[in-house]
Amino acid sequence: MKTKIIIGVVTLLSAGILAWIFMKGKSLQTEPNTSLNRINELAVDVNNVPPSSSARTSLPSEEKIDYASLLNEKEKEHMIATGHVFTKEELEKLKRRKRANTIQSLMPTMEELKVMEETPVEFYGQVLDQFDQPVVGAGIRCNWGVYGQRIVPIETQSSSPDGRFEILGLNAFSISLSVYPPLGYDEQVHEFKETLIAKAPDRILENAEYKKLSPEDKAFVARKAGADQAYKGDKTKPVIFRLKKL
Repeated sequence: MKTKIIIGVVTLLSAGILAWIFMKGKSLQTEPNTSLNRINELAVDVNNVPPSSSARTSLPSEEKIDYASLLNEKEKEHMIATGHVFTKEELEKLKRRKRANTIQSLMPTMEELKVMEETPVEFYGQVLDQFDQPVVGAGIRCNWGVYGQRIVPIETQSSSPDGRFEILGLNAFSISLSVYPPLGYDEQVHEFKETLIAKAPDRILENAEYKKLSPEDKAFVARKAGADQAYKGDKTKPVIFRLKKL
């Protein structure tokens, strides 16, 4: 009788263990509990959680970032081993890393840069004083960029009676213009303007990450990678430069 009871107990225990193993295996197959998913689950809401809080909340859809993809191997190993919860400061650091990575990926290649630096320049300007009167004889200095450097400047004069001048016949990524006063005008007052000429490659403009950049980041990228549209001056609407008449 005792033997039958012992056999029965062992049988029940064995059946229970087998059932537990089966259910555990099934849950591992159905639940996406991978290490990298876990890393992203540990992220906190940067916008809504106070700096001192370590609450685990999900990010709103417009703020969701694949934080795991921003971690190096050592950081991933640490997160997996410790279950570390991202702090607000750590998330901000990762967001800055993502921004830097995105901007770096949008930089033009040397081949693309050479093409952009062959963009024809068509610039029209006009020099006026503080009374909106044309300035005759103002010195115009134009520098233009090639391979990140500035070529020896062209110097001309707004000799026309209406104070106008033109910059044509150049190919450049960007140009910078300085206007200097002639006699009869305040020597301490001169004006500088930089104009981006080249259009960014379509590869950059059509990039999904580029489209999500803030206006400030787009302006930053444009200085290195080109504008949304190639610049073309309008002769009927010249760029105004101001000098001060004595």
